[in-house]
Amino acid sequence: MGLEKVDLRHITRHTDKVQTKVWIVDRYGSERVEWLVLGAPQIRFFENKKTWWLSAYMNQGATDFEEDSAYALRLPLIGVTFDGVEYGATRLVAWVDPAGLDEFHVPASSDYDPTKHPDTVMCTKCKKPHPIVPEDFYVPPRDKALFKKVRGQRVIIHIGPVWDEDEDE
Repeated sequence: MGLEKVDLRHITRHTDKVQTKVWIVDRYGSERVEWLVLGAPQIRFFENKKTWWLSAYMNQGATDFEEDSAYALRLPLIGVTFDGVEYGATRLVAWVDPAGLDEFHVPASSDYDPTKHPDTVMCTKCKKPHPIVPEDFYVPPRDKALFKKVRGQRVIIHIGPVWDEDEDE
């Protein structure tokens, strides 16, 4: 499928507790490719748009200039269904919204980190200093080429606890 695995755990919240993985599944269901890895997600349904968002906030208290939490990603989905719970992890199946380009804000690389942008500043008004990312990085920039690769594709979303690497299953 030609997709790079994008690991966003370094910029998402609660990676010590929650791990979310997203696989792209080919149209025959015979191949799945690990695409996204992140910490704690949100999954929300928007009635007016008839679409869902899989999103994750940035860690370190990163915000925009209005002090709204910045997103590490926002992936528009349709047809979200519950597929089960296994070993404390929830599995969902969905499709990348083929009409969701306007809401598609997914980094194409694990290197994405707007807190490292030269225009990021530290907030000094709040009790706890935090990064304020540039206005264009409140959500990752749209990547039309990546969207074309994944639009309409079936995805499996796995949300579960972080397990100790040394634990036997």
